[in-house]
Amino acid sequence: MEESKRTGVLNTKIYRWMAGYLKVFTLQLFINLILLLIATGVDLSLPYIVKIGVDRFIVPGVREITKELPGKPVMHIGNRKFIEIFRFHQRELEKMERDGIVLKKKYYLVKKEDLVPGLSYIEMDGLALVPAEEFGKLSLKEKLHLRRWNMLQVRRLAMIFFLLIILRFFFTYTQFLHLQVVGQKVALKIRRDIVEKLVRLSISYFEKNPVGRLVTRATNDVNTLNEMFTSVVVYFVKDIFVIVGILVIMAKLSTKLFLITLILLPIISITTFIFRTRVRKVFRELRYHLARINTFLSETLSGIKEIQAFVQEHKMMKRFNAINTDYFKTTIRMLIIFATFRPLIGFIRFSGLALLIYFGGKGILSGVITFGSLVAFISYLEKLFQPIADIAERYNVIESSMAASERVYILLGEEEEKRTGRKKPSIKGGIEFENVWFSYNQDEWVLKDISFSVKSGEKIGVVGYTGAGKTTLMKLLTKFYSPQKGKILIDGVDIEEIDTLHLRKNIATVYQEPFLFNGTIRENITLFCDILEEKLQRAIRVSNLDRVMERKGIGLDTVIGIGGEGLSGGEKQLITFARAIAFDTPILVLDEATAS
Repeated sequence: MEESKRTGVLNTKIYRWMAGYLKVFTLQLFINLILLLIATGVDLSLPYIVKIGVDRFIVPGVREITKELPGKPVMHIGNRKFIEIFRFHQRELEKMERDGIVLKKKYYLVKKEDLVPGLSYIEMDGLALVPAEEFGKLSLKEKLHLRRWNMLQVRRLAMIFFLLIILRFFFTYTQFLHLQVVGQKVALKIRRDIVEKLVRLSISYFEKNPVGRLVTRATNDVNTLNEMFTSVVVYFVKDIFVIVGILVIMAKLSTKLFLITLILLPIISITTFIFRTRVRKVFRELRYHLARINTFLSETLSGIKEIQAFVQEHKMMKRFNAINTDYFKTTIRMLIIFATFRPLIGFIRFSGLALLIYFGGKGILSGVITFGSLVAFISYLEKLFQPIADIAERYNVIESSMAASERVYILLGEEEEKRTGRKKPSIKGGIEFENVWFSYNQDEWVLKDISFSVKSGEKIGVVGYTGAGKTTLMKLLTKFYSPQKGKILIDGVDIEEIDTLHLRKNIATVYQEPFLFNGTIRENITLFCDILEEKLQRAIRVSNLDRVMERKGIGLDTVIGIGGEGLSGGEKQLITFARAIAFDTPILVLDEATAS
């Protein structure tokens, strides 16, 4: 189980490490943020355009006032004064209502040329104010004729609305694509750094850490980090911008309705906090049980021959069912939390909507809130809850991303293999061990005062019981490990003084367990290097691989999968033996290779 043990100091280091990858893309991220804010600004403007259309051109929005309002937009018709109520804030309208300045009667503002005979109206500069009650006398056709100018303005607003939607699509598309490309570039760099680090780590590191876990670092963990870069960091800023923007617009539209909305925020905050706390605990348990399933499946599939040979299928299924059930139960707990959170946020949202309709309706009836303001408020309330819910649910991504970033950060901080030595002598093959002592764990000596020599061109065999240290001799010779005491010489030169890569290029090894790559037989022998055809054919003949290929009807360009599917252990060993011969090194080490 890999549980997070992050401290504040480690968190700071991880943030700096991640910022280092993003620093290269600072300009791109800034442009992306600007695009996102523009798209969000356009999105926030849409309900306000609806409000303008409703208040100015759909509902009767003109009322008469009894006194002059210095500095305010007032229409004068003779001795009478009128105002368009959408131009005034709710607080101003409420005060004028209390002071008796605003009269109850409402008027439509229409073009004089569109008037229908028989209507009473007030004329003003080519326009006319028609009392709202006059519309009850008209047929539908007459109403549409009378309000042709209003309909024209509504159509213009609809065109503006449509153009803004197109702009929003363009900015959103550009921003999303741009952000995803940046995220993939960051993931590409991190993945490359991980692989570069892995190939530079010592053999001891791989012997202590499962390969599956290391593969996960370069795949799942990097994908998780990419998700945080593309779905959390930038969009978190966007969500904050949306929330603040909506609250500012709400406060401007109606103080009373804004205060009603503010009452909901602490309820949402408490709900979100409880959700986040419970999700964190269950999410960690879920990761733990998933890791158990992955480990079990890896072990089971790797050892399937042993399981079937000893008829242990039933017991293995019994163990798996227990692990799988634990994962299932934890998943159900997670689902219950999410199934509760979303509907609960929905309940709070609809409760707020009900309060808005009640108090907003009262405001409309009393004339202190416009119908368009209520429509816009309802739309903004819907938009307000979405980013709040998103921020809460993105906490899962943040949790998993921080855990993944910690694991990748620790891996990239691992000490690399110490490749000592600078000398690159011409190696003939003389080997000498002088009083070599070696231990893997500092507690138990594997080799004790070992001394022997091998002349160039000489062949020797090292015999010993299992665990005596035969393989260890090979690891020391190739500098995968260094002895604690004594020294190893090649042609009289201490190998610690010889360049590590140069040394390994002059030693060919055939291990106990043959490993074949996914590719052709030719590629498995040459390891994707350019080797002369003469050397390749010689290696095939010397290793007797040519007889196997002839018998099986396969050739050098026959593709074999990872592990050499369809080949026996001995046939696989012949390929690795041919590989060692093809590289034509002065030193050849067989680690019990003939056992197969």
